Amino acid sequence: MTRDIPENLTRLHSAEQLLRQKACSMIAADPRLQLHLSVTEAAMDLADSLRTFSTNDEDLKVAQILGMRTFNAFGASIKLTLSGYHQNSALILRDVMETVFLLDLFAGDRPLIERWRFADKKARMKDFSPVKVREALDARDGFTSKKRFEMYELFSELAGHPNMKSAWMMRRQKDGDADRPVHGSNGAGSRRLRNGAARSAGWRETRPIFPCKLGSRSAVTARLCPT
Repeated sequence: MTRDIPENLTRLHSAEQLLRQKACSMIAADPRLQLHLSVTEAAMDLADSLRTFSTNDEDLKVAQILGMRTFNAFGASIKLTLSGYHQNSALILRDVMETVFLLDLFAGDRPLIERWRFADKKARMKDFSPVKVREALDARDGFTSKKRFEMYELFSELAGHPNMKSAWMMRRQKDGDADRPVHGSNGAGSRRLRNGAARSAGWRETRPIFPCKLGSRSAVTARLCPT
């Protein structure tokens, strides 16, 4: 026996779609937002291209899997933010940041990939925890300002951990009131793309984005928010 989706959840989805339409209108009118989406789409294209590369190299397969993880994260984050779940979208972007830092570490010292693959939990937390990865990258690059930590901390405060600052992500303005879930700027659920989602979702390689000529409605906006 099948049951219908509860009415409140159906109504919530309708509200999410309305918020998406409003978000798409804002993107169409703002070249800066269009550039943000263009860069995101280019990163997803790169991850999808890496996924399709045939290899028996187990270390390279790790990079492919992490690229697929990033592709899925970007797709979910975009869907969430267009539907009004800005805080949840930012939380997923923190995951993207962690993954990018790890890939950056591997790029500078490829033997670390094999160590990471075979590490148990204790060894992984000792050598590859987010803080250890950031510290290793800063030491490698000679950075002392801890900008990586500051960015990670920002995402953690605004989206990762319940605290008073996290309420900012549910406000129209920093000093305003937090909106109610359905009627305000917060709304929606996301469908997470499966691994290999580029193929199952019909993801197509796009033409080169840069240099980017933006009009009232850019190419990326047309693909993301079709009329």
